[in-house]
Amino acid sequence: MALTLPSSFNNHSNKRNWLFQLHYDNESNFTGVAFYDTVVESIQYYGSVLNKPSIRESIDLTNSTSKTSNVSLSLANFKYLGDDFSAEIFGGTRDYINRVVKVYIQPEDVTGISDCLLIYTGKLSKVSHDIGRVKLSINAQRPWDGVEIPQVKTDKNNYYPIAYGNFTPNSAAVADPPLSNDDFRNRKTLYPIPVEERRGDTLFALTGTASS
Repeated sequence: MALTLPSSFNNHSNKRNWLFQLHYDNESNFTGVAFYDTVVESIQYYGSVLNKPSIRESIDLTNSTSKTSNVSLSLANFKYLGDDFSAEIFGGTRDYINRVVKVYIQPEDVTGISDCLLIYTGKLSKVSHDIGRVKLSINAQRPWDGVEIPQVKTDKNNYYPIAYGNFTPNSAAVADPPLSNDDFRNRKTLYPIPVEERRGDTLFALTGTASS
């Protein structure tokens, strides 16, 4: 994914912390861990991460495919809310499995999350632990995960088009009779649609399918 560095990265110092937001339940809250203790927007991130995860992304232009790596995280089994962290994340009252995990880079101990760089989003898929360590397996999460492309065809074996994004209805209308200097195309935001059938001077085109 394309990354835009916040201005906080203009300082060329090499001090960089990694922040890991482990979301739970309805994902409106999270527990923070990091390479070392830090506070960002009044939220404590516990310096318990023992490894430096590898995050890789590859793009195959020939086949028009891309791939983002999964992440393995090793944490010290630190004390959290009066107990081992393993008791919190494995069998505790909050659900972390299949919840979002976000990874940020924090430069120069900045205290605003907007000054940090979001480099990865995934979902926690597996947790294991022993006395001293907690291991987390995080699967990459992409915007199109779980999205199915409708394959609706007409009787003539043509696919109905699909339009993505938010649309604002345009109230402009064609004058009747049309004005000589009126170009309807300049007042509408359009996308190409396939022609299903032509009968004389009349074209029958396929409009986009509706979906959630």
